[in-house]
Amino acid sequence: MQTNAPAGGEFVDQFNRATTFGQITLPGSALANPVVLSNGGSVTIPNVTGTALVALNLSANITFGACAGNGAVTASSQTVTGAAVGDSVIVTCTTNRTTLTAGGTSNILFDGVVTAANTVSVRAHNPHNNSITLPALDFDIIVLKGI
Repeated sequence: MQTNAPAGGEFVDQFNRATTFGQITLPGSALANPVVLSNGGSVTIPNVTGTALVALNLSANITFGACAGNGAVTASSQTVTGAAVGDSVIVTCTTNRTTLTAGGTSNILFDGVVTAANTVSVRAHNPHNNSITLPALDFDIIVLKGI
């Protein structure tokens, strides 16, 4: 079994099955100098098809207020400059989990969608039977363009 495979070549596993692979090349020293995406910033990452992946970032504190039960959704619009309808959105609630549990909101689901140019709708889905009033929560919102 080969344990130290070269960059591009063949790897043989413990069952003597060969796998051929290519080499992945990252521009510059991407691993030594990772990009930190600042609030309101963006980063462009080239990919193999020649189109670039652009990530837009926003940190926001959102107060949704009351969210009815039984799968109801409440939303808050956030400005993310450069976002366009059809872009992918990743929403992460960064509020301390203890705060969420204490407020009875531990099972609330959050997602996001670009609803208009420069506008992301962050949505809270309430699967509980009863209405819940959500406290102010912190979020990281990342919009991915070019995928």
